[in-house]
Amino acid sequence: MHYYDAAHLSLFSVIGRWHGTISPLVASTPEFWLLLAFHSACHYWAPPPPEDNKAMDHLWTAALMPSSLVTFLLVFYGGNCYQRYFQLHSLCVGMGGAAMEWIAQVIQWHDHSDPLAQWNKTRHVLAAMHIQYSLLRSTDFPPIVEEADWVEMVDRHLLDRHEVATLKAYKGYKPFLPITWSLSAVRKAIAHGSGAGKSGRLGELSPAALMAFHSFEQTAFKMRGSMGALANMKAQPIPFAYFHALKVAVLSMLGMVGYWMVDLLYGQPLYISLLTFAVFEAMTLGLLEVAVAMSDPFGEDEVDIDTQSLSLAAYTNAVALLGDKTNPSQHLSMPAELDNKHVKLDA
Repeated sequence: MHYYDAAHLSLFSVIGRWHGTISPLVASTPEFWLLLAFHSACHYWAPPPPEDNKAMDHLWTAALMPSSLVTFLLVFYGGNCYQRYFQLHSLCVGMGGAAMEWIAQVIQWHDHSDPLAQWNKTRHVLAAMHIQYSLLRSTDFPPIVEEADWVEMVDRHLLDRHEVATLKAYKGYKPFLPITWSLSAVRKAIAHGSGAGKSGRLGELSPAALMAFHSFEQTAFKMRGSMGALANMKAQPIPFAYFHALKVAVLSMLGMVGYWMVDLLYGQPLYISLLTFAVFEAMTLGLLEVAVAMSDPFGEDEVDIDTQSLSLAAYTNAVALLGDKTNPSQHLSMPAELDNKHVKLDA
């Protein structure tokens, strides 16, 4: 993800940039260079343009028809990809928000004098988020958690090696298993604190303890909902038939424009024609490549969501919250507007 402040970027500084623009996206596509080579070849192979101006007018009128269709398809596809991108981003934010709520509940409900117990009721939630992001970034089918991510979770003390082995062998939905571990740990702690015994069965909990557990349960299931929506949206892309039709239309239109532009700029130096066509096709292919990148924003593209930073931010925030032992003062004087002695009542 490339962050920028549009208010502090001039027109020329934007044009001159490479990183974070469509330039690297377009330059890495073979279509751009093949179409440019085709346009160059047309200068030598195409017959001279007709001398009749009316024939040229009809030629360019015919070119406007596919151009209009491609513009509609490209804008429609890009709009859907843009909407999908922000839906996926909002689900990532929702997952991180649920993790913060879980940590706040752990802090409120569990003894501050035992930071180890607090961490062990928190770490599995962070591990679940880390596993989910790793699966989203995976290019394998079915997606897998990379070994580097397992090592990172162990290094951050989110999982021990036995838990890693258990998760690797687990055939179900891996991110949800650590969440159930956290719920089980919280349930047993609440049961122990309320004197319900070591088993911690829900039927043995008092109404107050049961209400406390349900608040944790709601947060955990909110997080699971965001994870499930992310996984399902990733597995259900924009229909391939539409993408195929758009790709064929774009390449066909650029091929026709590349051929007809030879007639339009007949007699001009080759570099002028090449530069004009290169800018036109770069804009068209660039918009298409940006839309494709937004449709699956988990990976290494310029527009992709930085899931590694999100995971690290959640971990850093958890450590900071659990490490905060501040006891805010309860004796600070109130504003004069709230002091009854200073409130003037109307007669």
